[in-house]
Amino acid sequence: MPHVQTPSLRLYYELEGDPAAPPLVLIAGQGAQLTSWHPELRHLLIEQGFQLILFDNRDVGLSTKWQSGSHYEISDMANDVAELLDALEIDAAHVVGQSMGGMVAQQLTIDHPMRVLSLCSIYSAPSIEHLGDDPEVWAIREQEPATERESAIAQYIERESLCGLAEYTPEWIRAHAEATYDRCYCPEGADRQMAAVRSSPDRTLGLRQVNVPTAVLHGLADRLIDTSGGYATALAVPGAELHTYADMGHQLVPSLFGDYVRVITRNISRAQERVHTHA
Repeated sequence: MPHVQTPSLRLYYELEGDPAAPPLVLIAGQGAQLTSWHPELRHLLIEQGFQLILFDNRDVGLSTKWQSGSHYEISDMANDVAELLDALEIDAAHVVGQSMGGMVAQQLTIDHPMRVLSLCSIYSAPSIEHLGDDPEVWAIREQEPATERESAIAQYIERESLCGLAEYTPEWIRAHAEATYDRCYCPEGADRQMAAVRSSPDRTLGLRQVNVPTAVLHGLADRLIDTSGGYATALAVPGAELHTYADMGHQLVPSLFGDYVRVITRNISRAQERVHTHA
């Protein structure tokens, strides 16, 4: 299986698309594995002429798990991405992150500005101030993790349903939940990631220094990270585009895949035009 050994951990990764195409890193959200990026969305991005770099963040999937009681921050996870690019001998890449992955993408752009060609932050935020405060959401999100397969799958479906799964069939949801559990079940790692989200400092000042083309996407029906997080991100980054969607929660929905790809591709085109202008 493809792993890279960085100075601090082993990261599992996959590459999809033409190796000669511009690299596009996809960073998954809290507790999510690289398989959380829908195959159809990935296919559409590859059709646009990108090589996708997908990986399991630390503490989930097939990457290194931290010991109980360990602590890290979003900046450490951003360093993981920079070290992955080092191992793959990629100087710089376009970066797309969703939720916590958007936070990691933001921090990567702040801390390693020469490694990021363009940034797309999806239903994310510059700080925890924008986490939703719906008591029903957090009562479900913060349940004690299940200890056996069937209850863990049911719990996963209940949590993901909060995000907005109306466009997905029950059969697809069930199959995805089973595959996710069977690939790796590590609720302790997801909890450590959530602790990293909560303990990491506000990125607003750093985002004001970002000078790569940036697109921000957010659903107006998001119950986990308030839409204010998308507005705050877009306001902080000079020249950022903001795209909001009325019927989108905290989930990428199939009917909008084409528009997500359009926005991401146009944002990348802005970066490529800038390179050509300064060449």
